[in-house]
Amino acid sequence: MKITARNQEIRNYIIYLSMLSLVVILRRPDAILHPELWAEDGVLWYTQAYNSGFLSLFMPENGYLQTISRIAALVAQPFPIYYVPYLFAFFAFCAQMIPVALLLSRRFDSIIPDKKIRIIISIIYVLMPNSYEVNMNLTNAQWHLALVLFLLLVGNAQKRYNISDYMLMVVAGLSGPFSVLLSPVAMIEWYRNKFSGDYLRYAIALACAAVQAVFIVASMMQTRSTESLGASMDNFVHIIVNNIFVGGLLGNVENLLQKALVGNYYAVFAFFSIILVLAFFRGPLAYKEFSLFSLCVILSALISPMISLTEPQWPLMAIFGIGDRYYVIPIISMLVGFVVLSADRNIILKSIGRFLLVSMLCAVPFNFSYPDYVRTGFYKEAMYFAGAPRGTVVKFDENPIGWNFSLTKK
Repeated sequence: MKITARNQEIRNYIIYLSMLSLVVILRRPDAILHPELWAEDGVLWYTQAYNSGFLSLFMPENGYLQTISRIAALVAQPFPIYYVPYLFAFFAFCAQMIPVALLLSRRFDSIIPDKKIRIIISIIYVLMPNSYEVNMNLTNAQWHLALVLFLLLVGNAQKRYNISDYMLMVVAGLSGPFSVLLSPVAMIEWYRNKFSGDYLRYAIALACAAVQAVFIVASMMQTRSTESLGASMDNFVHIIVNNIFVGGLLGNVENLLQKALVGNYYAVFAFFSIILVLAFFRGPLAYKEFSLFSLCVILSALISPMISLTEPQWPLMAIFGIGDRYYVIPIISMLVGFVVLSADRNIILKSIGRFLLVSMLCAVPFNFSYPDYVRTGFYKEAMYFAGAPRGTVVKFDENPIGWNFSLTKK
């Protein structure tokens, strides 16, 4: 049978997506083989869906709606609780892979015409260090959906009125505060495509931003940590260098470089800042928009972090590996900036970009595998709950150790 160019394109798309999916799974196979609930998975999402049903979809947490987690918990309700970690892992996996599916699709053919560059960016995305908290994790799936919302805003829609795009945008836009931070991008894209664009997708993004903004303003003082920031210039530089510039490039290797970094933090900060400013000005519009978004993400994280309820925030954030969810999007922006420079016509910038990308890839063996979640005994508790009489209260343990929740059998 003759293979057409379109069929070959689809076949390659499936191969790339399958291989990159396998990489995500191999980084922590227990997420599929023996999944465990994590933090708010049980304490909030499942418990509130179990007790309140559909109404839980409209309950804000940390000052905003977290729709993807709520939907997963509602979908899990008809199933025995034993299967809930598997269902949550499935939702988390899908959320993590949708950005890759979008980036490799035809909607980015005109934005990043070189397919090899899109493949490289996808490889960077699934291999990036300092991303343990967002790997196959439903509670932190919102960070991946932030990328989904960005890609849907800047990508060329496959057709003018795409219902699946709209539904995905609503879920992504109402999962976390990111639609608010992406409002400038939505307005830029709306203006840029005012004569030919699909206005509805920009309107949806801005409407989601408005909804989340209302929740944020109404509940910010009640839902965020009241501890002081512990802000200082030294802490700021240490946060950025340890967790983004060096930690986001070399991951665990950063720990081996601590002695070398002492006394050189400001120099490292200045070097990477200059490199990224050059990438910003020499990169395409889509990269400029993503850089703007990532800057908004890290600034909002620094202004209102949720690291500790009992200790100042910034000194803890300055430690590599703590709160890595806050740094994932800035890390991606940085690494994509290196890709931008590696394709630059200036030989010096091209060499620097390629050297930094090779450095990141050389550090992959030190960062590839993530530690398994602790076996908590959840499944034993779930089996007991399944056979327990109505009215029985059962406590379920989950990761991280110390987190647990209780359910009353209906």
